[in-house]
Amino acid sequence: MHLLASFTCFFLMGLQLTNEMLEGFHKMVFSWRCFSGKYSGVCQTACIMGVLLGFFQLSMPCYIVGLSMQLVLRAESVLDAFMNYVALIFITEIDNSLIANRIVRKLFDTSSDIHVQYSVDATAASEGNELWTLDMTVFSVVWIIFCQSLNFCCLTIAGFHRVMDPQWWLEQLPLFAAVLVVLNLVMRFGSLRLGVEQVALVMAALVTTICLIGYILHLYDVVDAIQSLTTMTLFTFGILCVPLSAAAAANPFAVLHCPYRLPSLSWLLLIGCTVWTWHFNTFKYA
Repeated sequence: MHLLASFTCFFLMGLQLTNEMLEGFHKMVFSWRCFSGKYSGVCQTACIMGVLLGFFQLSMPCYIVGLSMQLVLRAESVLDAFMNYVALIFITEIDNSLIANRIVRKLFDTSSDIHVQYSVDATAASEGNELWTLDMTVFSVVWIIFCQSLNFCCLTIAGFHRVMDPQWWLEQLPLFAAVLVVLNLVMRFGSLRLGVEQVALVMAALVTTICLIGYILHLYDVVDAIQSLTTMTLFTFGILCVPLSAAAAANPFAVLHCPYRLPSLSWLLLIGCTVWTWHFNTFKYA
């Protein structure tokens, strides 16, 4: 009965938080299109902040669900499980409650309407032939390296005993570098043949599933193949590649408005981050 209650809580949280994730996808796509010069009259440099904020809006619900499920699964009764769920889901709604308040809307301009025009020279590449560009590669590498610093902070706060051991990090560098190169090469050469959107969707699902399987195998003492630098790289790249690729398309709405592609990926990311949190809570690293 308790397991059924936990699955119910996960499903209800997912229904609500996947909406936040989809908004994050939309923000990242629009901001990257602005940054890449597809629209005129916008500050391209400032638009990179929109990509970063969209990334956080997309990724935070994943870890909120992961942390929430740790509390729900540890509850001693079904009632406690649902009480933990209600308390945590309330926290995620604080920002929406503030924006919905009439006084706040009168004090601050909360209008989200944005009007842009295509650049004269930014007629997008023909459909199906969009490529994984050098800009995308550079941004993904820089952002993955930044996320490794966040990973280091998490390991330090959790008290992982090898976090200050240089040898532990050096042992992971060859695989980390190889994975980073392979991911970008697959995106580049795959986009030459299939188009970057199709390759990105497959890659996002594949790398998230690889992490998911790796964590489960370690949690059940089958094999320990987890390297923190590599798994963080895979998760981050899985989140980044789809919106960056959709932004390159002449018509990104084919992906953004698809009723199953982004929603399915969002649920897979939620499951992956839930298992990530489970693994992190058990071994103090992930």
